[in-house]
Amino acid sequence: MEQQSPLVTVVVPVYNSQFTLDRCLKSICAQTYRNLEILAVDDGSADASRQIIARWAAADSRVRLIAKANGGVSQCRNTGIRQAQGRFLQFVDSDDRIPPSSTQTLVSQALSRDCQLVVADYYMVTGGKYMKNGSIQEPGLYTRRQFAQLMMRSPSDFYYGVMWNKLYCADLVRRYDLACPQEMNWGEDFFFNLEYLRYVDHVAVVKRAVYYYIRRKNSLSLSKNVILSALPARMALFSRYKELYEGLDLYENNKLGISLYPLTFAHDAGYPIPREVAEADAAGERPPRQRGRGRLFP
Repeated sequence: MEQQSPLVTVVVPVYNSQFTLDRCLKSICAQTYRNLEILAVDDGSADASRQIIARWAAADSRVRLIAKANGGVSQCRNTGIRQAQGRFLQFVDSDDRIPPSSTQTLVSQALSRDCQLVVADYYMVTGGKYMKNGSIQEPGLYTRRQFAQLMMRSPSDFYYGVMWNKLYCADLVRRYDLACPQEMNWGEDFFFNLEYLRYVDHVAVVKRAVYYYIRRKNSLSLSKNVILSALPARMALFSRYKELYEGLDLYENNKLGISLYPLTFAHDAGYPIPREVAEADAAGERPPRQRGRGRLFP
């Protein structure tokens, strides 16, 4: 049973998320993949978040409340990683949600392709608009070198930088004592991914969307002021970014492009899709026909 359906630990950092937390936890508990350990790490919330988690934990034994003093999202993720019992790690932010087949899609790829990292497309949701994002166009199995070469083209894409559209092997994280840097106020996700990639042999790329990233108006993470103030963190990231390509013997022939990384801006490169089509696509169902539209999916 464990080999066919290994335990997956889903880590959910929570801070003052009372208005979105029910939706988030409901989407995780409703996964078609049932063998889950859901660690909701409350980061000293001042609202009803902790009570909401406790209510879900009472209703579903897979949900566990971990309460801690405020320390930031990286500390929350690290706390979840340290307490995780699963073979795989998945991360979900408390103001977002995932489609029902998310975990099943990621795990099936990890098992069938025997790889250490799975990366998938996602939907950015702004109001009622859905935008599908996925920087790598061809699904399949890639070596670490091949994946790094593709990442080189657009390293600031959320696709590469975030942790929530990926599945990680917990043993690899534990073996090399990997963690999100708590001293960084920006780019900590990408830092973790760069460190993790150093120990990966193969990456599976999936074209089905496994995440709904709910973009808020006036989001701090997307404001130019925050991006500019994060320049020191970008420079710290660049040293790790450069080391990855040096280790793969790719730096010298791509020095100029790699050196431009600190000057690039985080962005999403996607295309708009009607909500009903997006929901069907993420669920693995046949998307409904759209009057006056061409084929959106093969």
